[in-house]
Amino acid sequence: MATTRRAVLLAEDDANVRSVVADTLRQDGYEVIEASNPSEALALARRHADTIALLITDLVMPELNGLQLAEILRSSQPEIKVLFMSGYDEESSVVSGLEGMKGQVLHKPFSADELTQRVHAALPRQPSP
Repeated sequence: MATTRRAVLLAEDDANVRSVVADTLRQDGYEVIEASNPSEALALARRHADTIALLITDLVMPELNGLQLAEILRSSQPEIKVLFMSGYDEESSVVSGLEGMKGQVLHKPFSADELTQRVHAALPRQPSP
């Protein structure tokens, strides 16, 4: 039986935000793979390439920004969906650089309901076996 891609790779350098997002998604039934920086996210993506369906990444992080991280991941996993998190408003140059990406932006602060709705939109729920 083929592995169903259902895992979420969460790349967020703020430990508090990462913890809240990961806990919220786990409570909603998702497997969450946490990375505290882009390098760690890339290493985990290679290790879990057959299960990751969605990247949730902060737009502004050390080393690489979220857009660069998504582009690198999509070069080897073009089917991966992306949800960007940002504390910047839509008119910021950080957010305006996303015009060519298929991902969406989730503006901080956001509620648990808003997060799960966006993840459900990206990864339609599948019945449990």
